[in-house]
Amino acid sequence: MEKPCPNCFEIRCCSQEQRDSFYWIAYSLWQSRYYYPYLKGSVIEFIRIKDVRVGLAWAASRFPDPQVIIVAAVRMNAFQERYNELLKTLAQARVLRSRYLAALLHQDPGH
Repeated sequence: MEKPCPNCFEIRCCSQEQRDSFYWIAYSLWQSRYYYPYLKGSVIEFIRIKDVRVGLAWAASRFPDPQVIIVAAVRMNAFQERYNELLKTLAQARVLRSRYLAALLHQDPGH
């Protein structure tokens, strides 16, 4: 998330570069489902700040150069956005195909 919202953790950083590192590392952990075992709650899921810290520390120890994670996460996010756009386009094409076929079926056979 780019902006804080209710019931979310806010991390304050010294620089934009540090902020970007934390953002993409946390994003990567979420996308890889690292945090799933730590989710609590049956109706509204949440995670404890301690568990977030553990995850960030684990990622930092595993990848001393955060650029590796950041580059991969940015690329994966771009691919995901492109994939979502293609799915929307495909859905629109299917609707148009259905309308076209329906129009063909309802045409007067004499014309």
